[in-house]
Amino acid sequence: MKRPSAWLLLPIVLAWFWPASLGARATSPVVDTHALPLVGWLADGLREGRIPEWNSLDGIGTPALALSEIAPYYLPNQIAYRLLDPAQAWTLLLVLHILAAAVFGRLCARGFGMGQWASLLAGVVFAGQGFFMTHADLGWAASTACWLPLATWAAWRWLETGSPQSLLGLSAVLAFQFTAGHFQLAFMTTVTLAALSVGHLWVTRSAWPTAVTRIGGTAIALLFAATLSAAQLIPSAELAQIGDTRGRNDVFRGSHSTPPWHLVAGHLAPTLVHADPLWLASSWSPWQASPTETLGYVGLITIGLTLLGLSTWKTDHRIRLWGGLLFLALVLSLGRHTPLFELSDRLPGFSWFSSPGRWSVVAGLWWSLLAGRGLEQLDSPRLAHWCRIFSLSTTLTLVVTTWALVSTASNTEAFYQRPGQAAHATLIRAGYTPDDLATRPLTPATELARLLATGLAPPVLALATIAFLGLAGWPTRTLRTRPGWVLLLVALDLGATGTLLRPIGFTWESYAPGRSSPLLKRLARSPGTRVVGPLGRLPMTVGLASFDNHSIPDTTLAWQNRKHAGSLTGYDWPTDWWPVPSPSRRDTLGVHLAQRPSRLSESDLALMKWTGSRHLVVAPFSPQPQPTQTLRSTGPIEDSHLVRLRHGPLLASIPNAAQYTTWALAPKLTAARGWFIPFDPSAPEPGTDPSLERQLAPIRRDTAAPQPVTISSDHGERIGLSFHCDEPGIVVLTDQAYPGWTVSRALNGANPTPARIETAWGQWRMVRIPRAGDWTVQFKFAPASSRLGRSISLGAIVAWVVLVGFHWWTRQDKGEPIHSRDTPELQSGGQHPPEPHRTR
Repeated sequence: MKRPSAWLLLPIVLAWFWPASLGARATSPVVDTHALPLVGWLADGLREGRIPEWNSLDGIGTPALALSEIAPYYLPNQIAYRLLDPAQAWTLLLVLHILAAAVFGRLCARGFGMGQWASLLAGVVFAGQGFFMTHADLGWAASTACWLPLATWAAWRWLETGSPQSLLGLSAVLAFQFTAGHFQLAFMTTVTLAALSVGHLWVTRSAWPTAVTRIGGTAIALLFAATLSAAQLIPSAELAQIGDTRGRNDVFRGSHSTPPWHLVAGHLAPTLVHADPLWLASSWSPWQASPTETLGYVGLITIGLTLLGLSTWKTDHRIRLWGGLLFLALVLSLGRHTPLFELSDRLPGFSWFSSPGRWSVVAGLWWSLLAGRGLEQLDSPRLAHWCRIFSLSTTLTLVVTTWALVSTASNTEAFYQRPGQAAHATLIRAGYTPDDLATRPLTPATELARLLATGLAPPVLALATIAFLGLAGWPTRTLRTRPGWVLLLVALDLGATGTLLRPIGFTWESYAPGRSSPLLKRLARSPGTRVVGPLGRLPMTVGLASFDNHSIPDTTLAWQNRKHAGSLTGYDWPTDWWPVPSPSRRDTLGVHLAQRPSRLSESDLALMKWTGSRHLVVAPFSPQPQPTQTLRSTGPIEDSHLVRLRHGPLLASIPNAAQYTTWALAPKLTAARGWFIPFDPSAPEPGTDPSLERQLAPIRRDTAAPQPVTISSDHGERIGLSFHCDEPGIVVLTDQAYPGWTVSRALNGANPTPARIETAWGQWRMVRIPRAGDWTVQFKFAPASSRLGRSISLGAIVAWVVLVGFHWWTRQDKGEPIHSRDTPELQSGGQHPPEPHRTR
């Protein structure tokens, strides 16, 4: 058959995301309410010619660069968000990174010595696997994970040839991945390369001096990559050291491990318990897992090809290595369900993150390579026999797995309970109608026959097709000479499954919440204020700071409540969870009041006043707070556009689902971000110095005559205050206290002089004012960690360029080609065993 072109990957990926190729943008509740407001804020800063480091619109302020979620030093982000509309840029980056995953997967396979068709299949399988399906609404998934196969290829080239250019390429690839932001996936890549280096020694039996040199070179490349990306890593490391670590206990770190039976179901029948949200409370929450973090699907045909490829382990050293690494990745994805978790959980890196189920992305790489090797074995005379055996054994495994999952779920109360109201939005997005929610019991017990029929239909159809191939005979003879048909079947399988399981849709509507949402328009009439409510980051689109639940959950309580038909608590998992801890989680506005407005107390009202939060938004169907003299309802407002952004377009069809209610502090009640508090340092009264207290702000006491302070300027990293005082005191800015802030103060228009920033009530910024007069106070955010990181990265980039130039010059001087003279020694042998490896 004619040799295929690598350009085949482009139409395959575009077919998976065909609306995007016609100009549509990706949409989902997570994308619209969390990702796009944040990248829009990033785009505004980039177009001003700066990299924004402090986000004053996120709660009481966050070190945006240190959180790494915006990944401002990641080159594709720099280009896309400078030149394109943020919503279109986000979609384009998603598709391009999926395409990059396919291209890099193909390059990796070629680097291991595979043929054209086998390498194309490896690229398609890696890019189409379940991890990319279920994380399609999280931009970090594709942008970070796509670099894994390229890093593996570069590391293998170094281990095989000792080429310095491979080592330099590896450091550059890892630097790109580190700056993409999600450090858990970067850590997984690091572990994978370490295991690959050790595995190379195992399968080749190289001389110890050579092996130690090659392994040491891989470690040097990792360190060099860390210096190249220091501008991102050092601020994030600073945040990780001082960030709140409460909640990162054993339960947290083991959350979202893949249960054993779910691992099998995820590979054989992803539509069984991963697709329908009715299974969440009974089949997932008791295991402290979720379908979005544990899906490792690579296709049934891929698994069959993998088994065919594994049959060559006696003659192909690569297969032993890939099989061992696949087994290791699958074991790590099981997390707390294996004894290995107790050991790994004590090691640095493993103990920093939750969601061990994400190791499925690493397993997907080895699935893809082994499947490519299996494609090269289609000329086996026993292919038809393999098809029959595989279809029969897989069918029996699927039957046992289904029985185990259903019997385990039936032992829970949630199996017989209707989902709570908190789960209605998820059910609507899954295709249930308002009539279904109103008239049908909708429990796994009553819907079991339908759930099994719809969940098992796709895998049964696929297994029947494989069985037909084995029984008919002539299709297998065709596949031996036309492997492109296998590639097409795998691409169709992964594309159809991805369409069913991806949490995103596509729309041709422009993204402009500030112009389309009546509620956001109402809130925008009060510029400079903060908003409390379940709106995510949407208030950022109209220039308002928003409080929402971004903190680490009370993990045990969250899982206990999820067992009861999907109910939620104020301490639930944040929608846009990020592995770097937030600098504070003690803010009750974000953790409690935004999710449970009916619990409003006088303490909450005082905290709203002190933080300048004039508005409280209550979502539809949520209990309303009790009106008081200080908090009044400003009336309901119908906002179907906001409902579509928060829950998808179908939820608006439920009566009153778009009925929001806004509440506001009484007009006579002063609310501000900045306050002047009289304080006499010569004769302080007990309990009046905010720097000596670690409780939340003065919510249960009356502070002496606080006066609001005007915010004269706010440019994120620079904030100015202006006020007049008649006596000494302190100025409190209710923004997050964080290292890197400096302050200067000036009296009566004099030259500013540096001052000291202290922490008020454990989390806010405070400056002492020594005497009466007209004062201006200027805060500036210029952290030493960012300056140090940029300096190291700049020096490392210069060093990398010099080394590349030096290597190129020396190779040219010797009259040698730029590319490596050597080829990988562990080549695919087809029907013939590879030559014995020669030890260097």
